[in-house]
Amino acid sequence: MKTVLRTLSALCLLALVSVASAASPAPPAAGAELALRHLTLSSSAPAANSSVAPPTEIRLIFSQQPQRGSTSITVTGAGGSAVQVGDVTVDPENDRAFSSAISTPLTAGSYTVAWRTMASDGHVIRGDFRFVVTAD
Repeated sequence: MKTVLRTLSALCLLALVSVASAASPAPPAAGAELALRHLTLSSSAPAANSSVAPPTEIRLIFSQQPQRGSTSITVTGAGGSAVQVGDVTVDPENDRAFSSAISTPLTAGSYTVAWRTMASDGHVIRGDFRFVVTAD
C-alpha cells in the first residue's frame, strides 16, 4: 500500500510540474525585449567611424520617437574645441529623425558627435560617435 501511495504521489507531483511549466509562456529573448522597450540610435549621418567630405549637418535617427524638445546634439573637434551647430530640428516626414546644421565648414580632422535625448518613458539616453572629415 505504501508503494502505491508513493507512486501516486510521484505521478501527481510530475503531473503538477508538467501543467505548471506548460501554462507559463517562455520569456522573450533578452535582446528582443530590450529592443522593444529602449530607445536607441539607429543610424547617423555622418555614420559612426566614417570618413566623409565636410558635412553640412548632423542627422540622427532613433529606434523610437523621443520626447519633443529633449534631443540635443553637440560636435567637438580635435582637442575638444566646440563646433558651432544650429538648433535641433525634427524631420517633418519622420518623427524619429533629428538634425542640426553645421554653421561653419569643417576642416580635415577627427570630430566627435555627442547626443542626448529622452525616451517616452522618461529615461535619458546619451551616446557619442566619431567621424573623420577628409580634405576636399
